Amino acid sequence: MPLPDWDTLSLPQKIAQMVVVRASGHLFDPQIEYPDWEPPTALLQHWLEDLGIGGVLLLGGTAAEVGLRSQQLQDWAAIPLLIAADIEEGVGQRFAGATRLPPPMALSAIARQDLTRAIALAEKMGEITAQEAIAIGLNWVLAPVVDINNNPENPVINIRAWGETVEDVCQLTTAFIQGAQRHPVLTTAKHFPGHGDTAIDSHLDLPMIPHDLARLNAVELKPFVAAIAPK
Repeated sequence: MPLPDWDTLSLPQKIAQMVVVRASGHLFDPQIEYPDWEPPTALLQHWLEDLGIGGVLLLGGTAAEVGLRSQQLQDWAAIPLLIAADIEEGVGQRFAGATRLPPPMALSAIARQDLTRAIALAEKMGEITAQEAIAIGLNWVLAPVVDINNNPENPVINIRAWGETVEDVCQLTTAFIQGAQRHPVLTTAKHFPGHGDTAIDSHLDLPMIPHDLARLNAVELKPFVAAIAPK
């Protein structure tokens, strides 16, 4: 079936294409672990078939289940979906049966001893993550974290970060992205410039970052700039 042309979509359809919803990776409604956040099957199907939602973020389930779930979701959608997952430590971080990789901070420790080896490992980590994502129908990798772990009181970034310096984070995350983009997936530089220098879990409250623009340009923004630079 030919894909609809963007110019022929109505305004509600265009808005729907820019919406990503969270859903369970499990196949059956009784398996849904977070019913307050994840819709039952009939509602999710309505969002995709009738409203034309553009993307789904999956949590829960095994890698095998997610492979079936991803195909089910794509079958419901008239326009191919973005299907995403927070897989900062490999697909096995979220979905049993796939490879669980070390936390990114482990590569930062290697970099202090052997930067060349750490960069090669980061690139391989991106490649493995992308390969396994594609194998189960994911086409959007919500990684790498490019926040700098420059606040020891941070309760939420810590070992998810690739280092404590601008240089380490830029080099290692760029390598991860290059490895991942050898395969047809999207990557995501996250979370927000300065999030590494907070002492509050942003899932629970709104952190305030008391830095001026000069500081942000000199430190926190640099890994984001490196991540989006042409590779």
